[in-house]
Amino acid sequence: MDFRDVNFRQFDAFSAVMAAGSITGAAKMLGCSQPTITRLIREFESALGFELLHRSGPRVSPTERALKFHQEVEGLMVDMGRLQERVAEIREEATPRIHIAATPALAVSLVPGALARLAAEDLPQRILLSADPIERVIQSVVSRKSELGVASFPIEHASIETHWLAEAPCVAILPIGHPLGGHGHLRVADLKDERLIAAAHPFRHRTRIDRALQENGVEPNRVIDTNASITAISMARAGLGVAIVEPATAYGYPVEGVEVCRIDAQIPFYFGAISPVNVPLSPAAEAFIPCVRDYAAAIIPGIRFKTNVAKI
Repeated sequence: MDFRDVNFRQFDAFSAVMAAGSITGAAKMLGCSQPTITRLIREFESALGFELLHRSGPRVSPTERALKFHQEVEGLMVDMGRLQERVAEIREEATPRIHIAATPALAVSLVPGALARLAAEDLPQRILLSADPIERVIQSVVSRKSELGVASFPIEHASIETHWLAEAPCVAILPIGHPLGGHGHLRVADLKDERLIAAAHPFRHRTRIDRALQENGVEPNRVIDTNASITAISMARAGLGVAIVEPATAYGYPVEGVEVCRIDAQIPFYFGAISPVNVPLSPAAEAFIPCVRDYAAAIIPGIRFKTNVAKI
């Protein structure tokens, strides 16, 4: 592919067709004619060397290659939008913004409350919060797209500075009225006949959950895996099983109809604040780092702050 044969309008047209599901819808989104969209897509296909759309009369649908390509284009379009905003800020000398990347659980449970605690003079005019998987949070911070990250640990990267690291115990989530509920605490051994709902990522805190179950002789044969704590909590509320989740979501984004229970086993969840190493932080970022730490300490029972990142 020769990028000299590609222009931004072609990316724009392709993204619009994927979002709208039709040439007509894409034309309305971009405020241009249908023939213009059709021409841009044709030119884009020629430059790429593969078809993007299946055509059946007036109807179109994306090819398999288009679906794969769109995953890459989405990120590019977001970055281009941010670049345009940044250009405008530089041109107009606008108030600096803060860009925070956070794993979804922490983006929902900790970051909003921490931002709300910032003094008015520390809150920038523009805030960008990205909720991303841990791998993308790390990439965003290392590449300096994000000034700060709030993420689960372990994180081992020479280009990342850890400002604080916390440890807090995972908790069990039961629907109100569950036979094991009503006490505020739960024995892991009591889960032997229950359906388990837990995080699916094998390299994060799921490993610690599995280890605690094994140490207590529990080998659940009915399991629901999910990649989001809030989904696990919702499934528990629906009576599908007992969820074991990280504590930030359980306490920072409370859900009606469930009981949060302490567990009699050590299943630690590690999380903290990070930034690119050796990069000066803005005043807003400097104020936010201790604010999110203090907010986590205020809402999460049993939280402890660690000084040695290597020992987790």
